[in-house]
Amino acid sequence: MATIIPFKAVRPADGESAEKIAALPYDVFTEEEVRELAAANPLSFIRVDRAEADFHEGTDPYSDEVYAAANGNYKYLLESGVLIQDEDEALYLYELTKDGRSQLGIVCCASACDYISGVIKQHELTRHGKEEDRIRHSETLGVHASPVFMFRERSAMLSSLTSVWSAGHEPIYRFVTDDGVGHKVYKIDNENVIRSIVAAFSTLGSLYIADGHHRAASAAAISQKRRSVNGKKCGEEEYDYFLTVIFPAEELRIYDFNRFITDTGFNTAEEFVDKVREKFVVRYKDEGSGGKGSFAYRPGKRHEMGLYVDGRWYCMVIKEEYLPKGGGYADSMDASLLQELLIGPVIGIEDARRDERIDFIGGVKGLGALERLVDAETVKGKTAAAFAMYPVSIEEVVKLSSAGEIMPPKSTWFEPKLLSGLFVHPF
Repeated sequence: MATIIPFKAVRPADGESAEKIAALPYDVFTEEEVRELAAANPLSFIRVDRAEADFHEGTDPYSDEVYAAANGNYKYLLESGVLIQDEDEALYLYELTKDGRSQLGIVCCASACDYISGVIKQHELTRHGKEEDRIRHSETLGVHASPVFMFRERSAMLSSLTSVWSAGHEPIYRFVTDDGVGHKVYKIDNENVIRSIVAAFSTLGSLYIADGHHRAASAAAISQKRRSVNGKKCGEEEYDYFLTVIFPAEELRIYDFNRFITDTGFNTAEEFVDKVREKFVVRYKDEGSGGKGSFAYRPGKRHEMGLYVDGRWYCMVIKEEYLPKGGGYADSMDASLLQELLIGPVIGIEDARRDERIDFIGGVKGLGALERLVDAETVKGKTAAAFAMYPVSIEEVVKLSSAGEIMPPKSTWFEPKLLSGLFVHPF
């Protein structure tokens, strides 16, 4: 049984403020990008999420001064009236539209108890350092600053309640960001509708994290820490709930999450491709055309991948004898097999989470981004390579997380991203 509650949101005072404050999640930016964004827009919520933007280059982002600055920046937005807090508890709807597709989610607080007990399913491992960062950030500010992106199973009742409300009310915010994504926010302040939504969630067996595993884990850790001190039961206090937006699974799209290797370690691309052929069936994307050409290859099914090296695209398919005949579902995922068959034993990258020779590129950036990265390293004399992956499906995420398995790192890229700064949950 899933538990959600309404809350007294801290949010932008009006539509103009919302457009200025809202920023992409803190973990999608490099340090350089954070500084550029903060310099261009002093009201950007990135100065709350990543306050190192206010310090000189090289400042430790995990220093006490940075967390204190984040708190100061948040307090400034409140005291200046750019952010306000609703007097009454409410739920909200957050609609995102990209390329003609829309997804309508419920903004609420989910239960840390559900996360701890496994009602809320996860599919990624969290790193202690990143988890500790969000714990310190939340405790310093006394808020959950950014929402966890989750999804739910089909519910005709919830879909009806949300669609009827959005059709019959004007959004409190409406704007389009530079990347072409439309954002609308509606406030649900009718007590009967709120009760109906909360009750409908209680009929669901599970909720699933799409993005924001570290935020969810840090919220659960804060809940456990505080209850260990005061002895209260889970669910009795505001800190036992964390900020989330929950979408219907059928409205979401997962993009491919591709791999880029800065240096395969081989002297020539031909040598590397020959090594790939040992466990993959490999053919030129432009086979028969008689030469090189940037004919980007996007895989069309599982166990099929695109390989870009030395200005040429290849199709590579895992040979039948190397496909797992049993074991867990995660072991049969393309990212796992690529790591096990090639990236680990051939390239020598044993820990894809930490090795600096591998990077992960969201498919929303296009296959051209892979070409540019590889070409830049090739000019330096390195044999770089990129792998275009077939995207994981929502059904696969549900199946794996329900089985308690963990996906290989960077397997899913959900798009569009939720913006931070539109909702804050004080606890």
